[in-house]
Amino acid sequence: MNRFLILTAAAAVMAGCSFPVKTLSGVEVTETYVIDTDYRTISASGAVSIIYSEDSDVMTVTADSVVMADFDYSLSDKVLILGRKRNVVSAYNGDPLIRVTLPTSDSLSEVSLSGASSFTSETVLEVPDFSISLSGASDFKGDVSVSNLDVKASGASDVYLTGYASSASYDISGASHVASADRFVKSGSVTLSVSGASSLHAGASVSVSGSVSGASSATCYGSPETSVGTSGASSFHVK
Repeated sequence: MNRFLILTAAAAVMAGCSFPVKTLSGVEVTETYVIDTDYRTISASGAVSIIYSEDSDVMTVTADSVVMADFDYSLSDKVLILGRKRNVVSAYNGDPLIRVTLPTSDSLSEVSLSGASSFTSETVLEVPDFSISLSGASDFKGDVSVSNLDVKASGASDVYLTGYASSASYDISGASHVASADRFVKSGSVTLSVSGASSLHAGASVSVSGSVSGASSATCYGSPETSVGTSGASSFHVK
């Protein structure tokens, strides 16, 4: 049983209801949508894989025809929501991934992903403030050039980030991981909270403050002033 089936089934159990297991057709279909590209927020759930691309001027969605029948989206008040139709709770006997290629938005400032969803940016994200919120085994990949960066990741999620932020805030928990020793965001000041067997790599030139707990690790690159508490077999290092 793959992680998508597990997550979908778990959601149905938590909702206290039975759910059908749908047989995939094996026929991949693609649909194209013309959308307003002035959206500020992307919210995706339920195994949606997003490619954010300057090369696209429409939204393109590809999935198995059975999965596509469950797909839905909305765009209201500059919030783009991608996922399954409301009240549809199903499991599939195969990969239920929905692949979405999105045109870029000059106003994008927030990406929220859950339920094994992912976001990959093919362009540098240049905005004053940018926030990332991940849960349920979701992934984010991208380069940023921002004043203020806010990252929250939980439930075995991964964030692969490079670039620069004047200030950065990280709240990482539940076996989640942010960046790596050779790919991380360089910042002036960093605040962090890392817990539950998670890890963080971040650059800081001015200051780092926060806490690391629960068998987690945080590594800072640079020569900042530090005020970081550790507990529970956790570690904090400056390199």
